[in-house]
Amino acid sequence: MYTFRPISLEQRFYDLDEGLCSQEALWGELLNQLRRNLKGQLKKYDVPINNALCEISTIRSEVLRILEETYISKGEKVYVCINGIDHAARSKITVNFLPSLFQPDEIPEGVCFLIVG
Repeated sequence: MYTFRPISLEQRFYDLDEGLCSQEALWGELLNQLRRNLKGQLKKYDVPINNALCEISTIRSEVLRILEETYISKGEKVYVCINGIDHAARSKITVNFLPSLFQPDEIPEGVCFLIVG
C-alpha cells in the first residue's frame, strides 16, 4: 500500500507532499514494502537488495514481477492500493508518478491495483 500522510484533525495545514509524488517515491516504497512483507523469502522471489542500485524503470518492473510471482506462488490475488493521485495531480514537480502507472493490459492475472485520490 502506498499512501500519503493520514488526515488528522490536529493538523490544519498540509503541504503539497511533492517529495512523495515522484516515481522513485512510489515504486521505491512499494519495493520496500514487498521486502518487508517477504522477509525470509527474498531469495525465493529474487528481490533486488537495494533500490539505489536500480534504475526506476527496473524497480517498477521488479515490483510487477514480484507481485505476479507472489500470486503464482500463493494462488491468491495480490492487491496494491495506491492512495494520493490527487496529490500527484496537484504537485508542481515536472515528472510525478502518474505516467508511470501501469496500463491495464500490462498488469498480469492475479495482480490488482486499486488507485484512489
